[in-house]
Order: sequence, then structure tokens, then C-alpha cells
Amino acid sequence: MVIEQRPVEVEADRTHWRHRASLEVDRWPIPTGHYAISAFDNAGIVTHAEGLEQFATDPFITVPLMVGVFVGSLGFPVFMVLMVHKTHLRRWNLHTKVTVTVTTGLLIVGAVMWTLLE
Repeated sequence: MVIEQRPVEVEADRTHWRHRASLEVDRWPIPTGHYAISAFDNAGIVTHAEGLEQFATDPFITVPLMVGVFVGSLGFPVFMVLMVHKTHLRRWNLHTKVTVTVTTGLLIVGAVMWTLLE
């Protein structure tokens, strides 16, 4: 959670001033802790009425959220094995190998299908 929260805090400050005029109500501070947790557990809950649509073109907001959703989808046990054993594949347990393989496969298949259908 701390990994995602810090980039969101830094960029939220920069983005706040850029988007301040477009907000109906001044909602500073942006609840960065809430967005970090929401991204990590993939809850999809936002505190703005219009959602994150106002940040759709801002990679400094969307990329940390996407990374949080991706890392959160792996789960804590897999994340901890990846942090401890890094690229030593023989030390990974079966759960980690299956999760990383299926997640990577789904990302690739999804990207290919999106490209073909768009």
C-alpha cells in the first residue's frame, strides 16, 4: 500500500493545481490513502462524483493506480515470494508460478484481443 500511496501523493499535489479550475468543489486533499487501498484491493471506489474521468489523460495518476491494481491482483502471498526470491524461479512455490503465469497470459491475451477488436 505504501508503494502506491507515495506516487499518488506526489502527483496529486501537482494534479490538484492543474485540475483545480475544473472541479466544482475544492476537494483537496485528495484522499491518497483511499485511492492506494482501493487500487490495491481493486475495489473501484472513488470519492469524486464523476469518478477518475477527469484524470483519464494524466499518466501520473492512472499509471500508479494501474500498477496498484496489478500488484493487488497477484495477492500478498505471491507478492511476498516475488519480493524475497525475485527472479529465482526455482525458489518460487507452485502458487506463485501458477498465479504469475496465468496473470501474464491473461494480460497478453487481453491486449491481443483488444488490438484485434478495436
